[in-house]
Amino acid sequence: MAIGGGVSDQPAKLLERSGVVAIAKPSGLATQAPPGLPSVEAWLRGLLPAGAYLGVPHRLDRAVSGVLLMATTPRAARQLSRQFERRQITKTYVAILAAGAATNPVAGATVEWRDRIAKRPDVAEARVVDADDPAGREAVTIARTLGEVAPGRWLVALAPVTGRMHQLRVQAAARGMPVFGDTLYGGPALG
Repeated sequence: MAIGGGVSDQPAKLLERSGVVAIAKPSGLATQAPPGLPSVEAWLRGLLPAGAYLGVPHRLDRAVSGVLLMATTPRAARQLSRQFERRQITKTYVAILAAGAATNPVAGATVEWRDRIAKRPDVAEARVVDADDPAGREAVTIARTLGEVAPGRWLVALAPVTGRMHQLRVQAAARGMPVFGDTLYGGPALG
């Protein structure tokens, strides 16, 4: 996961096979957006014949760069959706977390983050809530610390088991280790 500062500001097709298209999504571009606004979906539609089918079985946050899978046939969309639902597709994000001495990450350590996350009403944000909060939904992530890349900046591999809105960003911030560049959840700004 990269927040801001991506390598390219344009998507790129990585692979197309059996109705599945793998796309390199840059940070700063939405996966989907209302008509007329830039998005990966609009970009890919521009490459397809008019009226062609396009399924979007998963999304990446606007600020996140990474590989996005889309389907150009209903059959491929059903198969991808089923694989995501059954957790047969493994998703791993790599992020730089801003971690102070109080959080004390350990290089090589793997931990499970288990929280309840609720969307905030009327805003595109989420938060960790108490276990008895009826708005909360279970959020589980496996976090593996890869190492310290600079003082107070840790490279961490994050594998979500569940898929809640802003899950990785919210869980990291709740542990005092916000994603570097993710100012929405308390991370230091880039630059």
